[in-house]
Amino acid sequence: MILQERDENSSGGVQVKELVEGGAAATNSQIVPGDVLLQVNERDVSTLDFDSVMDLLISLDDSSPARLILGDGLGQLDMPKNVVKMLKTTEEAFFVDAVVRQAVREIRKRNKLGDLLRVEVIIGAGVQEEGTKVRFFAIFSTDGGGTSYLQRFCDGIASRGWKRGNSIFVGCQG
Repeated sequence: MILQERDENSSGGVQVKELVEGGAAATNSQIVPGDVLLQVNERDVSTLDFDSVMDLLISLDDSSPARLILGDGLGQLDMPKNVVKMLKTTEEAFFVDAVVRQAVREIRKRNKLGDLLRVEVIIGAGVQEEGTKVRFFAIFSTDGGGTSYLQRFCDGIASRGWKRGNSIFVGCQG
């Protein structure tokens, strides 16, 4: 896994730039480019600069595995009040949030739409087909600075009993 410093608009930290083919992170399938390193062996590294994180990683004992905690780096997703009102329950709002996050992870994994760094705003969303399908329309920032955008209409289909981290079929258009 190759790490890089997060963009200047963040509060520090490092993110996954790319996965090394055949490496442990690449075969894991839970880590994708754009993920942010939050902790190393219980130590918060979310705001450390690149050199400090690298020094910490190099100092780790090779004889025991390191425990890395990563996040999607998306922060709080913005859902306007009119979108939230269209959803029937609070659980549906959390489900939409989870599916949008997983959709971004799947898109990053497939590297189909370039670097989706942020979901700027979810313009529309709905839960369909007995709570197994989320359809959403969002504006994604592709440069981290809020100057380059993609508008995408996406479907995320999850099986009944879906839990965060499980696979979702994601299709995006636009």
